[in-house]
Amino acid sequence: MSNSEEDIRSLLDTFYRILSGRRDDARDWAKFRQLFIHDAHLTALGAHAQRHITVTDSVDSYIARMDPFLQEQDFYEHGSSYSIGVHGDMAQVCSRYEARISKNATEPRRKGVNLVQLVCVDGVWGIASMLWQDD
Repeated sequence: MSNSEEDIRSLLDTFYRILSGRRDDARDWAKFRQLFIHDAHLTALGAHAQRHITVTDSVDSYIARMDPFLQEQDFYEHGSSYSIGVHGDMAQVCSRYEARISKNATEPRRKGVNLVQLVCVDGVWGIASMLWQDD
């Protein structure tokens, strides 16, 4: 694994780690923001009433939407596998994820895929966009 791939994997592990924790754990949103480039966006793809829907957020609107949810219940998410492709100063990652409501839960509550695009600016990788869908 190249240094770039190691840096990208570490960045994504940090993303999942910040989101994870007990409901009364404060999330490090300042560090979370540092994982993204300016004007990054996060998009959830889902289904409702047999129709595909998307919800696209800026980093700040994602935090505003997620923080109340994370204050109400325990939530643990991690990347279960990564497929990383690096092309110069850009990269794409397909990250399988699993989410649990307890750190020790044996069965995930949700599974899915994150598609993540990143750019490297001055030697530092940052997320430009993220698209995900639950299985």
